[in-house]
Amino acid sequence: VAAVAADTAALAEEALALIDVEYEKLPAWFDAESAMAAERDFIHDDRPHNVEKHYEHNFGDVEAGFAASYKIREHRFTCPAVTHAAMEPHATLAEMQRDGGIIVWSSTQVPYYLQRTIAGVLEMPESSVRVIKPALGGGFGAKSEVCPLEVITAMLAKKAGMPVRITYSREEVFFTHRGRPAQTIDLKTGVDRDGKILAVQARTVQDGGAFCGYGPVTVLYSGSLLGALYDIRNMRYDGFRVLTNKPSCGAMRGHGTVNMRFAFESQLDMLARDLDIDPAEIRRRNLLQAPCITVNNLRVTSYGFPECIEKVVAASGWRERKGKLPRGRGLGIAGSHYVSGAANPINRSELPHSSVTLKADRDGAATIY
Repeated sequence: VAAVAADTAALAEEALALIDVEYEKLPAWFDAESAMAAERDFIHDDRPHNVEKHYEHNFGDVEAGFAASYKIREHRFTCPAVTHAAMEPHATLAEMQRDGGIIVWSSTQVPYYLQRTIAGVLEMPESSVRVIKPALGGGFGAKSEVCPLEVITAMLAKKAGMPVRITYSREEVFFTHRGRPAQTIDLKTGVDRDGKILAVQARTVQDGGAFCGYGPVTVLYSGSLLGALYDIRNMRYDGFRVLTNKPSCGAMRGHGTVNMRFAFESQLDMLARDLDIDPAEIRRRNLLQAPCITVNNLRVTSYGFPECIEKVVAASGWRERKGKLPRGRGLGIAGSHYVSGAANPINRSELPHSSVTLKADRDGAATIY
């Protein structure tokens, strides 16, 4: 609503307290499911029913897979929003230059995104904006998109004609968030008598907050990586990124996949119990045979999951201790994974995709691979 630059933080806080604002209370949405059901009063007029993004994936023959299943489990899993709380908070320093350019030092994971955004907001050519990313004390995804203080700092520095610095307090970090979104997952899995997965159906709703940010990628990864740890031939996924009147959410450690993996691994344990199969064994029976291409066209070349299972089972004393610990103590097993590199296309299409590595040498030459 307003930003103040002053010689000291105390003066800036005092000035802010003197600003009088009248607010008009508007309809608001604080629950993702309710926001999706809205027929009017959308948070953004160009986003009907407050849906920022909907991904629909359907691979194989899911209905046939469920029809052939000996046992089917269906559950709803709910996961709360989580913020990063890195020891190093968000901080930005900006200084205008005599030639009309600006230098911005920021605790960011994406200096080029920041350069492009500041240039657009300040209506300056990108060549006049220099972003310096010092050694990052803590990002973990929260700083992988442009945050409000970075743009505000640059704007105030241009207005004041002097260096300006903003550092978020811990409370302000929570207000601006960018952490892991609250998520509801409806998961259905069918297996045969031996525990082999025959079909998986997942529907997830992410509470993305009031703005998009990294949202489309977050909800995409929840589904696209569902079928890359185990051999799943029939898979259906519906992912909704929904807008609510809350802080925006985005990337956080295992961007988009952590909640889905929690849900799937939990359900796999339940199915193992139903079939009286050891939880470690049911995972062995569903391993991929690398190198391979998954049903949704992800390439798996290295696959250490079988070795991981064996080492964990041996080191934990799994066979001797599982189910034999005192009340309140337990032993569990689960697996997770993530993409290596980011050259995969986010939007599925028939168009060619490529990746480029560019190296600037000390003598000024550039090498492009």
